[in-house]
Amino acid sequence: KKEMKRKRKNEKKEKKQRKREETKRKRRNKEKEKKQKEREETKKKRKNERKEKEKEAEEKKKREGKEQKNKKKKKKKKKKEKNDEKKRTKKIRNKENEKNEKNEKK
Repeated sequence: KKEMKRKRKNEKKEKKQRKREETKRKRRNKEKEKKQKEREETKKKRKNERKEKEKEAEEKKKREGKEQKNKKKKKKKKKKEKNDEKKRTKKIRNKENEKNEKNEKK
């Protein structure tokens, strides 16, 4: 009788112990999963941030390239206008000189 009682008591103790260990194990696993999830999230976040930065840098490069092109075009246009103006004034001067020479001959 006593033996049976002791046996049952021991079984209860062992059962309780197993239950405790099981809950501990479950809790640890949950925490591990949570940490893993957090790691993956931060990894994803960093990846997205990096992509965004690269995209912005690419856009900036494109924009600067366009601005450079526009500056060149403007410079070229200005130069052309200046040259055209020079040619025009030269023609006018030549015509006037020719007139003056004709007048002097007369």
